Amino acid sequence: MLHALNTRVLVKPDDKEVKTESGIFIPDNANNKDWHTGTVVSVGDQVKETQLKPGCRVAYPALAFIHEFRGDKYVYLDIFDVIGYLDE
Repeated sequence: MLHALNTRVLVKPDDKEVKTESGIFIPDNANNKDWHTGTVVSVGDQVKETQLKPGCRVAYPALAFIHEFRGDKYVYLDIFDVIGYLDE
């Protein structure tokens, strides 16, 4: 398992694909949005005092770099890069 350290937040991005009427799949990162969403997997020691906890859904900048670890995709963010959390 991968864990976040210090002021970092580890997020698993949502897999959102849009299917057009003709059956073509368009990945979420192809849309022109300023932010993406995902689920928090781990938070660093200095983040534990905030409202962010594993399982929380958050919004983050669309330009965040996606890392691959053991076949899964993750976004590794600083707490200050998280735009906000989503109520479901």
